[in-house]
Amino acid sequence: MAGEWKQSFRKIPDSIVRAITDLADDEFQVACVLWVKRSELAEGMYSHLGITLTPKGLKVLDDVLPSPENGKASRINLDGEEIVRKDLPKIEKTATWEAPSWGSYYRTHTMTRSYKAYQREFIPARGHTIAVEVLSERQREQLEWQIKFAVSQVFRRKNTDPDELLFALNLLQENVGDVDVVSTTASYKDFTASVKVDWEILPPGTRDQLVKAFFKGKTPEPAEEKRFFERFQVLKKLDPKNWLRGTSGFLRYFGAQFADDLVVFECLNYGNAAYVMYEDWETLSAKSRLELLKGNEGDFDRVIHIKGWEARIEELVRARRARR
Repeated sequence: MAGEWKQSFRKIPDSIVRAITDLADDEFQVACVLWVKRSELAEGMYSHLGITLTPKGLKVLDDVLPSPENGKASRINLDGEEIVRKDLPKIEKTATWEAPSWGSYYRTHTMTRSYKAYQREFIPARGHTIAVEVLSERQREQLEWQIKFAVSQVFRRKNTDPDELLFALNLLQENVGDVDVVSTTASYKDFTASVKVDWEILPPGTRDQLVKAFFKGKTPEPAEEKRFFERFQVLKKLDPKNWLRGTSGFLRYFGAQFADDLVVFECLNYGNAAYVMYEDWETLSAKSRLELLKGNEGDFDRVIHIKGWEARIEELVRARRARR
């Protein structure tokens, strides 16, 4: 877990605004450099970022996808966030459900109810990683390592989105306890290319064959494999014409294609929702993961994995097919 330091900022600190102004280059990252003591590592202060002491010395992971358990920013980074827009007028919505028919033990009938509800805005999961780099070490009262921590997103000084910058600052602050900005050799173009989802159609086969193809022969984590099996079974019952595999950086996507304009997909890393997309396949495959998840109202339905999610997926797929 992250340390007991200040967890977040409500606005971009003035020191960061000045630092960005003083940068020599247009492109920068949210990053910081800290001297980390051996005693801090022994206490597990940075174990949530994969930094540990072993009998052979310091062990680090080059890139870490922060766990949602680390705090609010880490959770939103992986699961996204839904915002109730009380500043906008309410819209008409319709609820539909099956109710028991009077006098029958097994017959049901469809009930509908119209109501007014606040509009909701979905902010998609960013999926930012934190790069960890050991720069040097020194011996003082104890052994210390100079370590650089950097959020993967690359910003441009001339057109920085303040909300995205604030989010990156809070992600690093929550996980490391310090923030700064540094010029970067990685280009903005490289970053935007890295958030594209590379899709491929998997060959038909058994569940085990699809697991092998999806994970490309690697042994998945038990929790990830369990999620795959559970969601595969739900989609298989609906008879998709193709299975899909997508990757975007550290994130792995799994999906089922039922038609050119009907695809159900999920992020298996931590994502807590399935997405039923209604765009043609060519348009869908060309989008970045952020565009894919955000979309426009009506382009997709987001189904959170709570009780009854399986029936909701089936309802959406069958309703779309019935419109043909």
